Amino acid sequence: MEEAAYLKDEIYTKIIFPITVVKDVVLIALSTLSPADNMFSKLKRTGLFEVIQTKYVCDSCYEQGIRKPCRHNKDKIPRWNDESQMGLLGALASDQDSYMVETLGFDTDENKDALFNPADIDRLLTQPRTELYTQLTHIFVAVDPCAGSNVKYGIDRPSDFAVMVIGAPGNVILGIDSYHANTTDDYSVRLVNLIKSIRQQPFCDTATIVLDVESGTGFTAGDVHKLLDNNFNKVVAMGSYEHKPGVKMTNTYKVEIYQLAERVLRDGLVFIWKNLKSTDRDSGKLLKEWAAQMKRFQRTVEYSRDGVAHLKLSGKGDGSSKDDLAIVFQRMLMAKKEYSLDYNIERDT
Repeated sequence: MEEAAYLKDEIYTKIIFPITVVKDVVLIALSTLSPADNMFSKLKRTGLFEVIQTKYVCDSCYEQGIRKPCRHNKDKIPRWNDESQMGLLGALASDQDSYMVETLGFDTDENKDALFNPADIDRLLTQPRTELYTQLTHIFVAVDPCAGSNVKYGIDRPSDFAVMVIGAPGNVILGIDSYHANTTDDYSVRLVNLIKSIRQQPFCDTATIVLDVESGTGFTAGDVHKLLDNNFNKVVAMGSYEHKPGVKMTNTYKVEIYQLAERVLRDGLVFIWKNLKSTDRDSGKLLKEWAAQMKRFQRTVEYSRDGVAHLKLSGKGDGSSKDDLAIVFQRMLMAKKEYSLDYNIERDT
């Protein structure tokens, strides 16, 4: 496809995507880059496609202010292009961004690596909170344990013990928490109190608790499951293993939970409860932190020593930022979807 960034979304969904299921069909899309709200740019960010971007100015020269083809990348200019005329196009372009995109091959979107649309995140926070109008059958409790039971980073620790809760039927966020936890005792009381505060509310009291805990951290998923099982009835734990709770955070899983969360936010399918619960006195502060983490979430490519590219989805940036609330939000939505598939309860994500 030529100029793929300028095709309407419905051409992708109704014509192009169905064709890709045909055996031996490969999708190759070529385009200069338009604003990131088009289907081509969204597909670029999913990590499902190999992306090749050609620029006529190398990064080093660009940082020095050079805005014309540099000698380092001249070999990339097609033979049918007249380099001497590129300056003329720069003068005729209506703005600098147009010249950078159409002639030099740059992506001028500042959020080109961002996985989530900031407008979608802000809409969730600013839209009116919702009530519960029907009995919940399930409460999904997603837990992202911090990076080990014996961490000693203090206030600068790399991660927190994060929890988010969503109800079914519906997509209403019922609870949110995030705090330091070095031992089981540091989270046990707060986690139980959070769920109790939800279970005591009308329409929540008889709901089955479905627990999703990341495995492979300093806290075992089994400890969290045992804690809830000892304090509540009707507790189910999801797991990647046959005989123990805990869901593995594989690279494939990271892509899947991102794709689901991006769609749910984009389509406005998730809401915040008017009586949102938290053991923190300021749940609004936690929501703002969640939003900041979601907006930091990016797609990056890292290369191993042998030159193999590896896709990385993270909100930690250079390692100094936390992304626990962003992760647990995505896990919460996936837990609800996967459990719905397995147990045939209402699916609305």
